[in-house]
Amino acid sequence: MFEKLVDLSGKPIIIVLDDLDRCSANVVTNLLEGVQTLFRGAPVVFLVVADRRWITTSFGKRFADFQEAGGDAARPVGDLFLDKMFQLSVGVPQILPETQTLYLNHLLGVEAETGQQAEPMAPLPPSLSLDDVPRIMEATPAALRPQRRAELAVRFADQRTDRVTQHRLSKWGPFIEPNPRAMKRLVNAVGMAQSRAVLEGRAVSFDTIALWTMLELRWPRAAEAIRADPALIEAKKASTDAALTEARRDPAFAALSGKLNRPDLADLFGRERPDLFAEAFDDPA
Repeated sequence: MFEKLVDLSGKPIIIVLDDLDRCSANVVTNLLEGVQTLFRGAPVVFLVVADRRWITTSFGKRFADFQEAGGDAARPVGDLFLDKMFQLSVGVPQILPETQTLYLNHLLGVEAETGQQAEPMAPLPPSLSLDDVPRIMEATPAALRPQRRAELAVRFADQRTDRVTQHRLSKWGPFIEPNPRAMKRLVNAVGMAQSRAVLEGRAVSFDTIALWTMLELRWPRAAEAIRADPALIEAKKASTDAALTEARRDPAFAALSGKLNRPDLADLFGRERPDLFAEAFDDPA
């Protein structure tokens, strides 16, 4: 019946599963397994909005007896299920101050004061890379920059850019997991990571995004530790994190992480913002 309804609709369909990270482990795993087995035949996109760790922990708890058979500290069995079940896992972009102001004004019913009508934006070039983004944004009127960033984000995720991404990834072939599914997931993830960098206004090189995405997909728990403390990308930096310690024993991890450095990761993750709350209430005396 489900497949017949989808076929009769004649339109693309997306089903959003929200608040899954408010459910018990059994509900999470049963629901996602049902999607995977009962509804996978129909051309429908399922978007799951939830905390990644909640989902992986749910599968890890249910299949704890199989941990020794397939997982380790750097890539537990719960993360392996996530890799098999989802084609793409994307973090929510941080909102830029300019976008935050526009949205707040929208909620308050405040019209933007432009003083004059902004000039229309020039069309984007047929091919582009992250290196082109600063120049494009500089040439865009301030009032139109959120719209321009959205256009760029879509472009970096479309099929044409997808082929460009595959070509640029070829130089890092030795670091890519040697199976078709992992390679496709990497191409998709790199495309989305570029889009996220654009939306967050980060000046990051393609190679930094590509290498970090490879590391994050293959050793997710170790990547969490490094994201919390970018200095841990350096092998000489001691760590008590079990996942990172386990990953460092893998020669592939050592070779890949050696291509990254702390300043590049700081650009990718974002440097700490000043304490705006403290500044706003600072005593002028």
